[in-house]
Amino acid sequence: MKKTAVVSTSIRVPEMLEDYCHNANFYHHKNIKMFMIGDKKTPREARVFCDQLSSTYQLPVQYLGIEEQERALKDYPQLSRIIPYNSACRKLLGMLIAYLEGFENIITVDDDNFVSKHDFFTCHDIVGSEVELPLAESPSGWFNACEYLVEEHNIPFYYRGIPWSQRKAEKDLVTWHRAKVRVVANSGFWLDDPDIDAASRLFWPIRVTGMRPEMEPNFGLYPGTWCPFNNQNTAMAREILPAYFTPHNARRFSDIWPAYVVCRIAQHLNHVISYGHPFVRQIRNPHNYWQDIDDEKVGAQATEPLVDLLRSAKLGGNNYHDCLGELITHFNAQKAAIEKCPNDQRDMLIDFIKSLEIWHEVFNTIEK
Repeated sequence: MKKTAVVSTSIRVPEMLEDYCHNANFYHHKNIKMFMIGDKKTPREARVFCDQLSSTYQLPVQYLGIEEQERALKDYPQLSRIIPYNSACRKLLGMLIAYLEGFENIITVDDDNFVSKHDFFTCHDIVGSEVELPLAESPSGWFNACEYLVEEHNIPFYYRGIPWSQRKAEKDLVTWHRAKVRVVANSGFWLDDPDIDAASRLFWPIRVTGMRPEMEPNFGLYPGTWCPFNNQNTAMAREILPAYFTPHNARRFSDIWPAYVVCRIAQHLNHVISYGHPFVRQIRNPHNYWQDIDDEKVGAQATEPLVDLLRSAKLGGNNYHDCLGELITHFNAQKAAIEKCPNDQRDMLIDFIKSLEIWHEVFNTIEK
């Protein structure tokens, strides 16, 4: 087991963490630490609960309040400008703290993700390793990873964040390869309520009951074939964090846009994103789906020009940090194309690029 961090944030008492502690003990994993990132709305009881878990399960479960986060990241004051309070994007601060503490793999979970029967940590430990996987290659360069989930009424649905222009049946056109590849991110799937866009939820209550056995436990995407991944039940190798920034202003696309940045760099470096085990059971917190649609609308539209910009970039770097610098240069050279976007999309994209510049500078400082 690689040195592994679990990172989450919540404005509630994070009861789901007990599942992860129990799973780690049941499968005899020790090289693990859990980080709970508090926010201004997080109740005081959350810290007490984390301390109790540490004592009961003999695993480090560290609660980091606002002041502790600021102390841990005092050398990077510029982050406060781009990662506000009362935002799920503060999970990224926990990821950065785990990076600074030398963790090899970082697993992000939401507070409504509950562990299933899988050996959660061993399943995610494929990240940062070379493993043999079936790889999907699509002629369009797009693949819906949810194609191989089982929905109780056989209703097709798409992974949140796939561009709407690319939502079409391509399963019969996919070429499958089997190869030994380096996995840099693993998107674990969800039982019950999967991670789909709000419009799909309004259309029909999707419920996942499992995964098609022919694709278990995991499959990957051939370099150049893309699907986003979220930060719910997702493991990331340490090496990709210098290129992974979640922009608060992108709202419900804040975890999707950095996934596309990683997809582009992984394609260049011949790395792979995988999907499949472990499952979590998502007992989704209450949402106003109409509000979610509002929060998705601009980001969904701006994703189209973003992925076009990413696809057109030429990369030469040999690591994620250097490649992000090349992407920033490419984005700035394409400002004329960005300016042609509708104002709300243009502003979202420009803010993202500015945030990436700050994130890149943070890692310039870290890696000195």
